[in-house]
Amino acid sequence: MAAVDGGQRKRFVGWFICPISVLALALVLIACTSSSGPSIACAKDRSDNSRPSIVLVLTDDQRWNTLWAMPAVRRLVKGRGVDFSNSFVVNPHCCPSRASILTGRYSHSTGVYTNENEFHGGFSQFEDSSTIATWLREAGYSTALIGKYLNGYLPADAGYVPPGWDRWLAFATGAGGGGGYYDYTLSDDGRAVAFGRRPRDHSTAVLADEAVGFICDTRGPLFLVYTPFAPHGKAIPAAEDAGEFSDLELEVPPSYDERDVSDKPR
Repeated sequence: MAAVDGGQRKRFVGWFICPISVLALALVLIACTSSSGPSIACAKDRSDNSRPSIVLVLTDDQRWNTLWAMPAVRRLVKGRGVDFSNSFVVNPHCCPSRASILTGRYSHSTGVYTNENEFHGGFSQFEDSSTIATWLREAGYSTALIGKYLNGYLPADAGYVPPGWDRWLAFATGAGGGGGYYDYTLSDDGRAVAFGRRPRDHSTAVLADEAVGFICDTRGPLFLVYTPFAPHGKAIPAAEDAGEFSDLELEVPPSYDERDVSDKPR
């Protein structure tokens, strides 16, 4: 299942549940939408195919109508799944929405109303003892979160791995501003690992490789949350992808620089 975060309106596409052999190939090809993605695939005999595996791909601040530029995602996910063209979120903010995804609860139950730890939100307010990760792990699933967890999960928190996750590779760079593509820190199963500005440090490729590796190395049912920083601004492509959309005209909605906003809230 893939979800693109477009604010108050979200568009969900793809498989929610599917066989593991298909998932491994799909994630490889989705990541290969850009040339910096992984180029490996895995094919292993599975001892337990009785229960479905689940992969949730959650992109960051992606507009719902940008999938036209992602042919592999359209073909492998949307083309074989279901497109929910009308889907709504109660609190269309990054950290509150992620807390709701992990628990199925609204902000008044999670305690996460904003992105900032100091203002009734962020990682510090989230009660993580009971989440979809703990539920599925208790049910016999191998679980992994690879990418962005919650805003406010800081480098000082990198040694903390929330309950329920067998594999944990999460950004430990604070709120969602800078440090998402290069010069970032990941909590690697509780060990802080710093990445620099080498071409191979681009976070999308690093995380995609790890996600594919988790699928290939896991026997039996798995639950993977793959949540890259991309395309959160300021978006920085991998060096080999820098010129891919140089001729693309910027789409300007009618609300851009609207002259008369007297009918809008202050």
